[in-house]
Amino acid sequence: MKKRLLSIALATCMLLTLLPTTALAGIVPVPMTIEINGTYHPESNTISDGTEATGLSLTTLEEAIGNSGVAASGIQILKITAGTVTEADWMYIKSLTALEHFEIADGVTVADMPDGTTSNITFPATILSVNIPQAISIGAYAYAFPSAMGGSAKLTTVSLPKVTSIG
Repeated sequence: MKKRLLSIALATCMLLTLLPTTALAGIVPVPMTIEINGTYHPESNTISDGTEATGLSLTTLEEAIGNSGVAASGIQILKITAGTVTEADWMYIKSLTALEHFEIADGVTVADMPDGTTSNITFPATILSVNIPQAISIGAYAYAFPSAMGGSAKLTTVSLPKVTSIG
């Protein structure tokens, strides 16, 4: 009986070592770093040389923008260079009413883009370009083109090379 209990305990320990350690990495919040109102390069759909702001211990997009000293209503170009984009960040993006160009740098962890509705679209109507190189799932009505629906009628460039599903 002792051998059986010991073998069960050892087998359980071995199974626990097989768990992915990356799952535990998400527990530690990573400060969000952003660049605001930099230069948009249409040929590559990328953004560079913006005013950098770091969320310090702050981990949401809203906090990082608030820490930048730039009014959210004045942000036309936004690049997220570090941290994690959460569902709450996706919901906040729609409040950036002047946003024209949006990019998330490689290496940033990105939550799936949530579903919207015809009256509650993820991006503001001013959006012209979006570049998200990470694999994500895009919810329904993330982009809505007809301006009659209040959608992104000006959107010209979308780069989502590793998208896994569209709602």
